[in-house]
Amino acid sequence: MSDARVAFYGDDFTGSVDALLQFTRRGLRGRLLVGVPSAEALRAAAAGCDVVGIAGIARSLGPAALEAEVRPALTALAALDPDLVQYKACSTADSSPAVGSLGKVLEIGRDVFGPRPVPMLFAQPDFGRYTVFGQHFAAEDGRVYRLDRQPTMSHHPVTPMTEADLAVHIGRQTSLPIGGIPFTDYADAPGLAARLRAVPAAAVVLDAVDDAQVVLVGDAVSRLPTPVFAIGSGGLSLGLGAAVRPTPGDDVGARLPQRPGAGGGPVLAVSGSRSAHSRRQADAAARAGWRVAPLRVGDHAEAARIVAALGAGTSVAVTSDDAELAASDALPVIAET
Repeated sequence: MSDARVAFYGDDFTGSVDALLQFTRRGLRGRLLVGVPSAEALRAAAAGCDVVGIAGIARSLGPAALEAEVRPALTALAALDPDLVQYKACSTADSSPAVGSLGKVLEIGRDVFGPRPVPMLFAQPDFGRYTVFGQHFAAEDGRVYRLDRQPTMSHHPVTPMTEADLAVHIGRQTSLPIGGIPFTDYADAPGLAARLRAVPAAAVVLDAVDDAQVVLVGDAVSRLPTPVFAIGSGGLSLGLGAAVRPTPGDDVGARLPQRPGAGGGPVLAVSGSRSAHSRRQADAAARAGWRVAPLRVGDHAEAARIVAALGAGTSVAVTSDDAELAASDALPVIAET
C-alpha cells in the first residue's frame, strides 16, 4: 500500500515525461523513475505522491524483450495498490507484432490486473491526435491526416502505420478481441463506465476529439472496479488526472508557459526521438541560444561541458538523432549525463 493513487509505465522516456506533465497539470504530485527499482525504492518514491511512474523502453522492443521489461514493471506498480495503472503509449499508437507490441502489452496487463476489459485512449487533442469512430488521425504542419496517410507515421522506419482503425491495428498484434465505443455513445461518465464494464471484448478503443471528451473518458475509467488497467497516450493521463484530483476553476485546455527557464533557471532537455520534427526543434533551440549536444556513450568530457553550461545558466538539449545507441545503452547514458 502506498500514497500513490495512480501509477504508470511509459514505453519510452519522452512519453513518460509527457504523462507526468499531464498529471501535474491537474495538480497531482508525482515522481518519475528511470527503469524498475527495487520494491523498497519504489515504495519510498511513491510515499507522499499522488502519482508515480516508471520510464522504460518497451516501445523499441521485440515480444520476448518486451515481456521481460513490462511484466516486472506492471507487477511492481500493482504491488503499490493504486486505483489506476496506465501503460503510457505514444499518441500515434505506432507499434507492430514485432516491435513495441500493444497487443502483447494488453495480454500482460490482463494477466497482472485481471481479465476485465481494458480501456484504450490514444487521442491527445492538444498534440493534434484525434480518434473518431475508432479511426485515428494525427496532425502535421497544420493539417490533420488519417494515420495511415500521415506523412511521418505512414513512413515510420520501424513501425510504419498502414492502418488507421485502431481496433484492427492492435487486433493484428494479439488473438484477444478488440472492441470500440464511439463518441456518439458518450451520454455521460457513469453511462460510459457502465458500457465499459459490460463490453465483451478484451480491450476497448475510445474516441476523443476535444479535451472535454478526454476528461469524460478519464472520469468514466476512474469509475471502473479497481485496480483499473488502461492503455493510452498523455491524453489519457490528462483525463485520469482530472478525475482523480480536479482542480477548481482550471481550464483543461490551458497551456503551460512556453518560455524556457520560466521557473528561473536553465533547462536540461533530453530528446529520445530521431524524427525530423525533433531535429527541427533542436535546431530552433540552438538558434535561441541553447547548447545542443549529441548523446554519446562514455563521453565524460561532453558531460562535463553540459554541466558547466547549465551552471552558467545556459539551457541544454541533448539529442539522440545522430547517436549510435542500442536500446539497452540509452537509459544509462541519459542517467549518467
